Amino acid sequence: MIKLFPCSSKKELIDEEAKYIKERKCVNRYISNRTKKQYIIDTKESKIEYDRKYREDNKEMLKKKKSEYYHKNREKITQHHQDYYVNNEEQISQKRKRKRLL
Repeated sequence: MIKLFPCSSKKELIDEEAKYIKERKCVNRYISNRTKKQYIIDTKESKIEYDRKYREDNKEMLKKKKSEYYHKNREKITQHHQDYYVNNEEQISQKRKRKRLL
């Protein structure tokens, strides 16, 4: 216990607890009134850094997995690319025209 906190509702108590958890490094990391959306916003920077470090540390393993996936699913991937081209042929041709003009 950090301090006695007089309050008139449980929400006030939970808000005060959340404030202390955010301000200090403590064992309890679960903030009870925080939504999933707020959690994602709060941890965005650390998640980006963690993902970047993971990709950097496991570059070869990820490259190998990607290659294995491609070889196992070559027909499926090719078919997807062909379907995409057929469905978006006009947009693709417009992009090519714009590139030629540049």
